[in-house]
Amino acid sequence: MITVITRSGTREFHGSAYYYYRHEDLNANNFFNNRTRTPKSPYRYRINGYSIGGPIYIPNKFNTNRDRLFFFWSQEFVGMRRDYGTRFVNTPTELERNGDFSQSFDTNGKLIVVKDPLTGQPFPGNIIPAARFNSLGRAILNFFPKPNYVEQDPALKYQRNYRSAYSGNYPKRQDLIRIDANITDKFQVFYRFVRDKDEQDTPYGLWVNGGINFYLTPVRFGQPGRGHVLHANYVISPTLVTEFIFGKSRNNLYFDPVDKSLVDRSKVGNPPQWFKDTKPAVNYMPNITFGGQPANPINASFGNIPYVNWNDIYSGVFNIAKVYGTHNLKAGVYIERTGKFQVGGGNYRGAFNFSRDTNNPYDSNHSFANALLGYFQSYSEATARVDGDWWFWNFEWYVQDNWRVNKRLTLDLGIRFYHLPPMEDLNRTCATFDPQYWDPKKAPALYVPAIDPKTGKRVAKDPISGALAPVPLIGMFVPGSGDYANGMKIGGKDGYPPGMMTLPKIAFGPRFGFAYDLFGNGRTAVRGGFGMFKDRPQGNPTFYTNGNPPVAYTPTLYYGHLDTYAQSGGAVGPSNLITLLGNNKHATVMNYSFGIQHQVWNTTIDVSYVGSLSRHLIARRNLNPIPMFARFDPANEDPTNPGKPLPDNFLRPYRGFGNINLQEFAYTSNYNSLQVAVNRRFTRGLQFGIAYTYSKTLGIISDDYGSVSPYFPPRKRNYGPLAWDRPNVFVFNYIYELPKLGQRLGSRVASWIFDNWQVSGLTTFMTGAPFTPGFSTTDGADITGSTEGARMDIVGKPELPKSQRSFYRFFDTSVFRRPAKGTFGNMGPNILYGPGVNNWDIAVSKRIPLGSEQRYIQFRSEFFNAWNHTQFSSLDTTARFDPAGNQVNPNFGAFTGARDARIIQFSLRLMF
Repeated sequence: MITVITRSGTREFHGSAYYYYRHEDLNANNFFNNRTRTPKSPYRYRINGYSIGGPIYIPNKFNTNRDRLFFFWSQEFVGMRRDYGTRFVNTPTELERNGDFSQSFDTNGKLIVVKDPLTGQPFPGNIIPAARFNSLGRAILNFFPKPNYVEQDPALKYQRNYRSAYSGNYPKRQDLIRIDANITDKFQVFYRFVRDKDEQDTPYGLWVNGGINFYLTPVRFGQPGRGHVLHANYVISPTLVTEFIFGKSRNNLYFDPVDKSLVDRSKVGNPPQWFKDTKPAVNYMPNITFGGQPANPINASFGNIPYVNWNDIYSGVFNIAKVYGTHNLKAGVYIERTGKFQVGGGNYRGAFNFSRDTNNPYDSNHSFANALLGYFQSYSEATARVDGDWWFWNFEWYVQDNWRVNKRLTLDLGIRFYHLPPMEDLNRTCATFDPQYWDPKKAPALYVPAIDPKTGKRVAKDPISGALAPVPLIGMFVPGSGDYANGMKIGGKDGYPPGMMTLPKIAFGPRFGFAYDLFGNGRTAVRGGFGMFKDRPQGNPTFYTNGNPPVAYTPTLYYGHLDTYAQSGGAVGPSNLITLLGNNKHATVMNYSFGIQHQVWNTTIDVSYVGSLSRHLIARRNLNPIPMFARFDPANEDPTNPGKPLPDNFLRPYRGFGNINLQEFAYTSNYNSLQVAVNRRFTRGLQFGIAYTYSKTLGIISDDYGSVSPYFPPRKRNYGPLAWDRPNVFVFNYIYELPKLGQRLGSRVASWIFDNWQVSGLTTFMTGAPFTPGFSTTDGADITGSTEGARMDIVGKPELPKSQRSFYRFFDTSVFRRPAKGTFGNMGPNILYGPGVNNWDIAVSKRIPLGSEQRYIQFRSEFFNAWNHTQFSSLDTTARFDPAGNQVNPNFGAFTGARDARIIQFSLRLMF
């Protein structure tokens, strides 16, 4: 728990002023920048601010004793140039833009054979004739920048040819004022107002950037906010005190490209849209992604631009405390009303995916070639972007008793009650799929693939009437054939729950703790405790249901062509859904601990067992996967493309929908640890603390956005170390005041030079993050024929002893195998741990008194990663197998990223 208390004014005037400075010239360059001969990007911080506080009075007129009314005022200004890092991708070469793929190689240097989608045979010389170029597809390729980088590392030679680096402006400002009033000796009040400005230009890497992986134009991302707090204390009697707090805060979020012309639809040839949504008055380009071949392709997938939301929070707290004999009783109530407006999340701009897909009958075996020929794996577009206005209530109340049973034993007993109803959208734009309302007789028919007997060409066919239609309608709904929103319910309409799910009206969380003085001398204590805590889900699970059918639709066309996809404009097809549903329970965390503390002179030793159990955690489960191995079933073959399966939406149990990912509160995690701490109080110029934790964190899923297997029990398929599992953590902090040589010599001049120096620091050694190695294949084979993909097979221990590790081989890459067709692999989740942390942060400061101990100037030098130790942070964790099962990625198991090199900061602070 972190508690923040703002300073208040006092009877005397006090203040401070400070200035912090960072510059790239002071810093070391990152290991990989040096390796790729990339110069340091601008990295600049200028943080300055001041504060002043004191009494509000008029001499001989008002508050003459200066003990009734006080103020505190502060401002902070941040001028920042943030380094957003260097990115490397594969962009289309000049040869590839002109159809020549004779120099296009896989990661192992093997030629990527480009096939003619019309014949299935390789193009002669691996060159696409100019007559086969699609004008829109070529415009899309030419939108992307040309190569600007030649890779020197042989292991990465065919994986990257374009380098991006960017440092963007990031100004911040905070204003704070606080007024304290002692209205009477028993009644005190304060009011605080805070205003923040926070706006940065970010090119990639943040959620607001979407999936773009190169520098095009930064997104201007603003997060301004402001907050008011009114706090009052009233002392009814020496043993009875009340407290009241009211708060009102508001924060905004907005983001949009800085140079809007660079993402205009005209930049990619003005591809037509199915549904023209005029609400955002922009003409932004669709998302464009490539995948499969070549490795590490460039992508232009943007966030939900233009975006805006605002969040209003009203909260009230009332506490009452009573001392009754050996009991310290306390009770209180917390009430919150929160609202959030947010633009809809449907992609009204559209999204092209040109990735290689072996089930695509028109796949050329190279995603850039697919675009040049005009063939895509999928195109999707929302019918509209609908805005939501979400609100919720929180009611919580508690009672607790701190009971001093005797001189050696103290008990803490309490219970907290929760009423946390689900969030609801007042605009009624949220909808969910409820299986009990789905009627197979009402499922709409989908246009099926067929051959036109007159032309011999592939077309769409109405399975009911037999009527033929343009090929882009394959997989779309046949008009009038059924209910497009079969089984869908809108939250708050027709008696359906406003939040689409329900939660218990009242939940409770008991708490218990004890402290026992083991020997009665105040030096050895045994402590323990248990607490149960309830929580409401974050907003995103509800926001994801915004714009589901029938509010809006996001149809997807598979295996289409750029010249014909617009012919299905206005048609509607199956949508992929993220839903909430049913009677759920609150996410619950149960924390418990047992420890012994012993004081030796000025040092305390603490040894504790600390654990936690979490229940009813949220994760996604697909209700509508295709049957296991369905793509391999001859009964599901596309009659117009022998050997290829029908698109997935023809094979699903709930016909008329794509994936239906239900967010359900059904999963668990656990944490168990041994924690040892040694802390010495500041004595004789030295203070230090040592903490070591040995722990294990296991569970089904690591965050609210993860998915469990739709086929296998989660405990079997998904259970393992969680993303934040760090088995070993050692932290050492210290403060040491150097001996005052000047004072010992009795020299004032020497004191100014040699006295009041302090060295402090924080040293951290920590296990790296766990990860699950992945894989791809040179032939793009479908391994499972199912909705869920495969993991690799593993045939040995993947860890390597430290003596065998190298830059290119952090773990044993030889134990991984390509899984056989029709299997899911035998590897578990998060079986390996990445490189750990070995970091030293050190500060040296000099305090210069200005006539008294209360007035001084402090100069401080801080060194983050002081020894400039290279701390690798990421690896190439993706194997690549050829059809024979050979692993051909030469960089598999190598380091790919490092934490910050040494950063130096200087600061100057004045206190009075």
